Amino acid sequence: MNTIFVITIFLLVHVLFDFYFQPSKWVDSKTDEGFKSKYLYLHCFIYALAVSSAVFLLTRLCWLTIVSFVAVGISHLVTDGLKKKHKDSAVYFFIDQFFHILVLGVFVWQVCINQSIEIDKKWLKVLIYALGYLIALKPFGITAKIIMDTFDFEPKENGLKNGGLWIGYIERFLIMTFILMSYYEGIGFLLAAKSIFRFGELKNEKEIKRTEYILIGSLLSFGLAVCVGMLMKATLNYL
Repeated sequence: MNTIFVITIFLLVHVLFDFYFQPSKWVDSKTDEGFKSKYLYLHCFIYALAVSSAVFLLTRLCWLTIVSFVAVGISHLVTDGLKKKHKDSAVYFFIDQFFHILVLGVFVWQVCINQSIEIDKKWLKVLIYALGYLIALKPFGITAKIIMDTFDFEPKENGLKNGGLWIGYIERFLIMTFILMSYYEGIGFLLAAKSIFRFGELKNEKEIKRTEYILIGSLLSFGLAVCVGMLMKATLNYL
């Protein structure tokens, strides 16, 4: 349980400070300017400070705190700074996230071997719930968008502003809730209900590319939510 707690804390820090606490203005500046962006350095400083603070609070080891701040800051700076050369690459996005998690994994290991932490199981469950839902919303929304941008199709913006974004948030939230409640029929009902609203487009051959685009996006969103929901449920059952 100690290891699960440490992993949960570090992933929460990553999700919050790499996705939620990073304004779109900063992301656009990093993508367009690379190492010339002042927001790149500000983001990396804040991110490294958050990680090193977690290390210190969990271990009270000053040397490990300093090492984590330097290592995380530099590695984050390098991977994020190179996004300018790979801004249209979905593959680089996953490589970037992989290296962030890999570096965090080193310090998860160091924290686990340097400190034995006791935490009430109910609070650990709360943290796992928070992490799961936070991952399913914005990070998975960004992931789905990056993947969908690889297709040679530009959807018409004739709906509500950010309508698709909020539909994705709501459906992933509901799917994860259904899984945690073991109400798997609800997932089928949700998928069927969404399909009904797209039925007219499915019959129109002129909109076949749009139909396929929407279908892929829906299945991708559903698949991501199911994966994190099942992983959450398995972790909670393990505790």
